[in-house]
Amino acid sequence: MDNRTRTVLTGMGLVVVSKPFQTFKFYNQRALSMSSTDTILDTLKDKQIWKQIKARIKLKKLPIDHIRCQESAFAEHQGFCGKTINHFPPCKFFQLHLDNPHEAHRSFTNWLHYCLVVLETWKMERTDGGWKDGSLIEIIKDVHKENGIDLQTFDAARDDLIYKGIQRKVDYYFQVLRSIQTKGYHIAVNPPITCYQKDGLYYLRGGHHRVSILHVLGEKEARVRVFDN
Repeated sequence: MDNRTRTVLTGMGLVVVSKPFQTFKFYNQRALSMSSTDTILDTLKDKQIWKQIKARIKLKKLPIDHIRCQESAFAEHQGFCGKTINHFPPCKFFQLHLDNPHEAHRSFTNWLHYCLVVLETWKMERTDGGWKDGSLIEIIKDVHKENGIDLQTFDAARDDLIYKGIQRKVDYYFQVLRSIQTKGYHIAVNPPITCYQKDGLYYLRGGHHRVSILHVLGEKEARVRVFDN
């Protein structure tokens, strides 16, 4: 291994740190909380590395009205770029689910299908807010595999199986809603909400759906990881 890189395997996941500390990745970050990352310190030979990593990550409790949606080409097209979380389209589906779960599921599924197939977010890079090689694409590939199809390119996907994959993703989102509604939001269980600070506001990198759920449930604050821009 290059001596400019450190790889640490913990009980929670794999951490890869690349000098000069400009990039680092948390694999399996859904299970990785700030409390658990503190234990990684004991496993790093060079504690100075961890100090420099930790300096780039700040866990804060932020007012939700100070949090803004991602700045990306897709967000701009959909009208929520840099706006408060209530402008994020799935927010209305979570709100609807509280009164009409069936209609919320149908509407959410149709919106995701429109974005994925009509707007072709399946080929849009993640840096542009697209869904290329994202979790939804992987679910749809799994659904095809279950039906004996090795899906190599998304444009060869069957529409009925695309819908089936989307419905699984929507089921997951509403499971998260019900979990947070009954048990609260815990960063050790839920994937982290991440953002960066700019001009006194906080722009989401990841966690739009979770912030939407917290907003719909009447929460005023969210615990997030703030990265240097």
